[in-house]
Amino acid sequence: MLALSALAVLAACPAAAQRSAGPPVVGVLLWPEDSADVRERIVTQLVRGLGQAGYVDGRDVRLVYRFAGRDGQRAVAQVRELDQLGAAVIVAVSTPAVVAAAKAKPAAPIVMASAADPVGTGLAASLAQPGGNITGMSFSGPELAGKRVELLRELIPGLARIGMLLFSKDPAARLFESETRNAAQRAGLDLRTTYVAEGGEFRAAFEGFRDQGVAALIVQPIFVAQRAEIAALARDFRLPWISDFREFAAAGAPISYGADLNDILRRAASFYVDRILRGARPAEMPIQQPTVFQFVINQRAARDFGLVVSPEMLARADEVIE
Repeated sequence: MLALSALAVLAACPAAAQRSAGPPVVGVLLWPEDSADVRERIVTQLVRGLGQAGYVDGRDVRLVYRFAGRDGQRAVAQVRELDQLGAAVIVAVSTPAVVAAAKAKPAAPIVMASAADPVGTGLAASLAQPGGNITGMSFSGPELAGKRVELLRELIPGLARIGMLLFSKDPAARLFESETRNAAQRAGLDLRTTYVAEGGEFRAAFEGFRDQGVAALIVQPIFVAQRAEIAALARDFRLPWISDFREFAAAGAPISYGADLNDILRRAASFYVDRILRGARPAEMPIQQPTVFQFVINQRAARDFGLVVSPEMLARADEVIE
């Protein structure tokens, strides 16, 4: 609550923030600003991660937040603003935010707090040696495509054709599609993809999936702020779906599987921000991949779609929502 109150004041008064003396500034760029619970989750976990390293916001560091609103140009301008404020480090949450931060070319080091395949998107030379001004936590979203396809096949007997909903403004979307297409081909499934730029395009996308005979859907996790709308459309079109985060299962997806975003955010703050504030150089800090994953089953949602979750599948779940 204190962090959220502080960010409102600082966002409204950048000049005052620039003039004030005090602890080093940690800038935070968030991409999806249209979901209060997502914002709160990100802020809470970053503050918690800094706390694990011994930092208190307002005493040892000063967190300054900016929200991109899914606007790449706005995000670049906000990173430059954070740099002008004298940020000692800039934390970028989500792949589009990291890409925007890289385009801004700030003097401050950039810490990725969740970015899909930083090597494939050109953000780093390699995981072991990033080689530039960016390091942090990889998200491993595209790399888990095979697991999501496998889970859908297990959940839906006789599955033959799947769809995928992708965000056209995300540089990582093509990687998600490529990895999923390869996984679908290995499993003998037909994959149909649709790219959307705004939430208003969701219904047309679902209509297209219906017309193409798609029987299950994979949703790119960047749509977490729109999960309620997607869940409603999935119910309307009788299209069972899966995505990465627990929030999707809680919203109405029968299953979710992916890296634990809370753990990624905490590690970005407790490890990377801490070491950079102590003088470490991003180019020499290897990019870490997730080590904690969550498999969540929503039993009620599965029943609503006419699906029966096997006892074996239930036994493997980290959480079952009844």
